[in-house]
Amino acid sequence: MRKIILFVAVMMVLFSSQKIQAQWAEVGGLNGLAANGPIKTMCTDPAGNIYAAGGFRNDSGKFYVAKWDGSSWSELGGANGIKANDTINTICSDNQGNIYAGGKFINADFSNSLVEKWDGNNWSVLPNPFGNTYWNSINSICSDTAGNIYIVGDLWTGMQGPFIAKWDGNIVNKIAFGTATLNCKVYTVCSDSLGKVFTSGLYGADGRVMFLDGNTMTDYGGNIWAYGFVSYSICSDNQGNIYAGGTLRNGNYPGIGNYYVAKGNGITWTELGGKDALAANHPIRSVFRDGLGRIFAGGDFTNASGKNYVAKFDGMCWTELGGVNSLAANNTIRTICTDTAGNIYVAGDFTNANGKYYVAVLSKSLGINETSTSSISISPNPTKDIITIKGITEPTIAVYNLMGQKLVSSQDSKEVSLAQLPAGMYLVQVFNNDMELVKSEKVIRE
Repeated sequence: MRKIILFVAVMMVLFSSQKIQAQWAEVGGLNGLAANGPIKTMCTDPAGNIYAAGGFRNDSGKFYVAKWDGSSWSELGGANGIKANDTINTICSDNQGNIYAGGKFINADFSNSLVEKWDGNNWSVLPNPFGNTYWNSINSICSDTAGNIYIVGDLWTGMQGPFIAKWDGNIVNKIAFGTATLNCKVYTVCSDSLGKVFTSGLYGADGRVMFLDGNTMTDYGGNIWAYGFVSYSICSDNQGNIYAGGTLRNGNYPGIGNYYVAKGNGITWTELGGKDALAANHPIRSVFRDGLGRIFAGGDFTNASGKNYVAKFDGMCWTELGGVNSLAANNTIRTICTDTAGNIYVAGDFTNANGKYYVAVLSKSLGINETSTSSISISPNPTKDIITIKGITEPTIAVYNLMGQKLVSSQDSKEVSLAQLPAGMYLVQVFNNDMELVKSEKVIRE
């Protein structure tokens, strides 16, 4: 009997410390979304809902924004809510949960591409500061920590630019930057936790990354453009570094070498992870940073089995997220995002066994080793100032807004103050001494 009890006790210990293996799955189950065209863009809102849009249409032939609420997919705004008549290239959420969408869909007189806003009840069109014939396509939209919305895209042939549009909730301002150039293509825009806004694109024949400081656009610094690099995607970290992915290769001549993610610090650019650390065999379409500081990349590149995958950089090396052939996508990965629980979502041109485009999710906190959180608590919640962590010694605490930007951190202390943050909802994550995530909880700052 003693041997049986000892055996059971040992098995319970082994089971409780077992590493939980993350798995990719189709959000909503097989054909849950059943999109009939590629998915070009995704975002999450402060409540943790996931939104997707792109080249897929509803039964009326209209392009739309799909919403996943944790249980089912629905058309945001109801059937034909946005009534987009062409591809939706980009969507984003602000800190109030409003959703913005832009792309190649145009107004009734076919004169201009639009940006529309969903306020929780209705879709409405943002004012256009450029007149009626400027935007050929809206390529990217982002929100900063103050809730301002930034819009970039392609200009109509013959129009001079480049420009960035800024929406402050009342007025859309047009900000010019760089030397006026014909036929500009600004591919992407992002913001960091300090409020800086970065853009990347093709300005004439020149590809570059620039940042908005006040009302002035400035070259970010460092020359990585000598070989005709175009960045399709950029993201930032809390130290002001920029990560860019696109057509940059590490050979000595144009068209030679492997594709890689470039890291810039405002002075120089380096290959993230070192020479041939990623060694992507095709261009990179999406670069994303999560709240834990990990960098993810996806695109046209494939593994040794010819399958598209998501690459993860953990600060030391690149690996295939979820394990080799765990996703096994059959085409390009175009968009990556995370929710407040730390799950990673990807989508693009890949399809399921029935030929339907879908959103894939990697659950279990991105494959982080999980430990029991039953004894760990965060209180008080709601709070007006200090929160206290109980049930763990010497924790590392990180506080994020619900767009994944780290705002406050604390190490080897069981308390952290939220007094300097505005009222709202935040994500508090607690890590043990091995930097394993052991608690993740939304906290309301009153």
